[in-house]
Amino acid sequence: VSDSGQVRLGTAGTSTSELLEIHAAAAQPGRILSRSWAGQEAQKAALEREEPSERLLQLGRTYGLVTPGTSLLVLEDLDQYLEYDVEPPPSRPEMVMEFKECQEEEKAIIHDRKEKHLEHVIELWKARVAWWEKDFREKNKKLKRRREEELGMPIAESLPRFSRGEPLLMEISEDFCLSEAPEERICRCLTPRASFQGGAEETAEEDRTAGGTSSSKPWEPDASYMDVIRKARLDQAYRTYLDQRRSYTQSPSFFFDTADYFFSQKETILGMRILSNLLELGYDDAPLLRMVAWRLQNADELDEAISILEQIYKQRPDEPQSFRDLGLALGLRWESLGNAEDALRAMELLYEVVSRSWPHFPEIEIIALMELNRLLFLAGKKGIPAPEQIDSRLRKNLDLDIRISLSWDSDLTDVDLHVFEPDGEHAYYGHNRTAMGGLVSLDFRQGYGPEEYVLRRALPGVYTIKAHYYGSRQVTTCGPCTVTATVFTDYGREQEKKQVLMLRLEKPSSEEQIGEITIDAAK
Repeated sequence: VSDSGQVRLGTAGTSTSELLEIHAAAAQPGRILSRSWAGQEAQKAALEREEPSERLLQLGRTYGLVTPGTSLLVLEDLDQYLEYDVEPPPSRPEMVMEFKECQEEEKAIIHDRKEKHLEHVIELWKARVAWWEKDFREKNKKLKRRREEELGMPIAESLPRFSRGEPLLMEISEDFCLSEAPEERICRCLTPRASFQGGAEETAEEDRTAGGTSSSKPWEPDASYMDVIRKARLDQAYRTYLDQRRSYTQSPSFFFDTADYFFSQKETILGMRILSNLLELGYDDAPLLRMVAWRLQNADELDEAISILEQIYKQRPDEPQSFRDLGLALGLRWESLGNAEDALRAMELLYEVVSRSWPHFPEIEIIALMELNRLLFLAGKKGIPAPEQIDSRLRKNLDLDIRISLSWDSDLTDVDLHVFEPDGEHAYYGHNRTAMGGLVSLDFRQGYGPEEYVLRRALPGVYTIKAHYYGSRQVTTCGPCTVTATVFTDYGREQEKKQVLMLRLEKPSSEEQIGEITIDAAK
């Protein structure tokens, strides 16, 4: 490094130039050269990728550049610099000092707030663990005796199985086995009827097994375009869709309805193509993207679903569902393909839901903790360590006989999970603890959910799952609200089974049956 140097300045397109001597001792403070350099670097960074990179954003903030990821701000007082998190220029040294002092104070406040929130979550988690450890068997014996009196016969210990209500379209009696292969893990829900059976004898109280039978109850859109498509032969249905598409380019519900139809007919590629047609029209708001991603995920197209969920994660960092949805999808892909990076990032995203406060979604941290601890359990079996930032006081896998998680695809929408247990007891947010040990999470009225029902030890009988659609304050052209119930038996155990049940809720104030879980007596 030298204290002096030479710079040759010239005019573009001419041979005229001048050699200048530069001496550090005579230099004046300024940002001309640094901003010139930063501008060239920003141009290179903007050409490297379509979306603004973190480096491009940092260049814009640091050197005061207008880039694809930043805009021009005119800031005058300290409050404005603090509001936009922009450090004042060196020409205002006193303000720079005040700015840094205020930032340190804000960091201390944020750290204290996080610590208080963590202690609050730990107390909530202790309550959930206490519920899980509580022995409901004496009450269950009384319920079982009453159930035997009703049946007029003794019943043995139980094995869970799924079952959904009567289909609307048709019935297919053939059963098929639910394979352990990841690509066959999720039963396609938008079909007239599908079923699986399985299970094994129970060996111990803490080592339960599960199998199931299932039938779907799809929502059929009452729209003229769907009448035409359904009447067409399957090999002509896509051409029929193309013929009608130009008349419905302003109606996202048209694309969702037709995509759902092709998914129900197991024409996954065509369903994906129709969803891509919708995105090509420029619809890119987060609620609509979430609806697309959920459909792709339910069709086991995880790479495409994750790509969209990444966009939502960037658009809506203020919503816990952005972290949770992406985390769960990455967890699914890890279970399918075994990439440890997916598992680790999924854990980090779920822990972000746990470690932050979400005023509109109280106790969503506990739902995320249930899912995080399940993932920690499964990853631990594969030798994947838990991320260091996860507090050890929150690590405990609460395995269950039954877990039902209900989410919906509309913002500003109130949907409630209701479960009717075999003895007739009705579990929902207004009666969230049942005699046999069922627990329902708090009511979410702002949109998306999730709400959950959990039961550690299930008694024989039918558990009916319903969704109550109170209504929506969201103005949308996407059609009725779609609810997704993810139903587990043997949750958080090696023999875990899962079904994803989907239903469209068309009319507010309606209550619709999504499905049933039938707990059979072990043979």
